[in-house]
Formats: sequence, structure tokens, C-alpha cells
Amino acid sequence: MFSTLKLSIQGRFSLLQKEATLFKTDVDTDTLFSTYLACFPEETRQEYNCNCCKSFLRNYGNIVSIAADGTLRSLWQFELTGEYEGIPAALHALVVSAPILSPFFSKEKALGTDFNYQFKDGIAIKWEHFYLTLPSSKMVSSSTSIEALVRDKAKLKGIAKKALDTISIAAVDKVLAYIANGESYRSAEFLKLVEEFSTILRDYLALPEEKRDNFIWLVYPKVNMLAHHFY
Repeated sequence: MFSTLKLSIQGRFSLLQKEATLFKTDVDTDTLFSTYLACFPEETRQEYNCNCCKSFLRNYGNIVSIAADGTLRSLWQFELTGEYEGIPAALHALVVSAPILSPFFSKEKALGTDFNYQFKDGIAIKWEHFYLTLPSSKMVSSSTSIEALVRDKAKLKGIAKKALDTISIAAVDKVLAYIANGESYRSAEFLKLVEEFSTILRDYLALPEEKRDNFIWLVYPKVNMLAHHFY
């Protein structure tokens, strides 16, 4: 039953939304929906060619969280059997193959359409759809538009990337030595900040190239708070 797939996504989302920040990947949303449909046999495919579910996949099917090592975790990381067996793996692989587009922002609590009715020959037929409920703590309360928020975060992430790519370990170690020699005002407080940046930078450089951009999205607020000490 479709409800099995729907409930699995809701259960997965309940885990993802516990992360501090959710993100969206830059996957082609039309491809996401066509991949979903392709998982069904041709003879039953039209039954799932639903505008409500298409809209959900386009707007929310690419939601992910980022693990500390830069690994992406998607809505589709679960296993099913039967007619829906191939869907989670196919959509997960597609979603996490794309780079992060932006943090996920929503001013709406209801993500998608839970269900609706079709009336046929005087009989009401209930159709279930993909649907999630966003916790109030994750909703955007600002009057700023979603588009403006996305632009702002992309700019801040770019600043953090530049810092991590241009400030060297040698430069950080030089500052640490300077502090250790007592040559900095409020050296104890400053030491903690530099050590924190040093840890982030070393973690970043230790990651494989394909995970570094994800990692920046995870740490850019902290990086921008700390990096100015090196300019």
C-alpha cells in the first residue's frame, strides 16, 4: 500500500528534522519525479502520476541533512519490500549525487497535500499523497523572502569557503605559537577561538574533495565568526 511508503518518508523526516539545519540538493526535480515513476511497472505507472505527489517531490523530495563527515542523508534512506522496493534506493542515489543547493527554508508547516477525494458515480474515493509536517521550530518566521534568505546564505557560505581554502595550517600554527609566547592581549580567550578554527580547518582538509563543500555548508556560520582573526 502507498501508505507504507508515505509513513516511511514521514518516519525518516522525523529523524532528519532533529538536525540543526536541513538542506536541499540541486537535483533536477523533473528527473526526480520521472525516476520515481520509472520504479513502477509500466502497466501501473499512470496510477502514481499524481500532481500532488509530483509537487511534493519537486519541492521537498531533495531535502537532506549533512553528517559531521560531509555525508548527505536523505529522506529516502529506508528499505521496503514489494512494489515499492526499488524507490528508496533510486531516489536516495539521485538526491545525494547532487551538490547542496541551499539550506531548506519554509514558511509553511504543511509540506505537501496529505490526502484528497475524487468523487466518481456518487462515491468518494480517498487518495493519499506524500506529506510532511514541519515543526514550528524549523519554520521561517522572518518577513524576508525565501529567495533572499537563500542568496544571503550562499554568500556567507562562499566567504567561509574562501577562508578555509586560503588560510593555511602553517598560518594557524604561527598564530597559536604567538599566543603561546604570551604576545597576544587576552591570549587565553583568543587561544580557544584559534584552536576551534584549527580543528575545523584540519577536519576540512582531511575530507575527500567531494565532501568538502557539504562540510562547509555545515560549518560556515562558525567559520565566518572565527576566520576574521586571521585577516
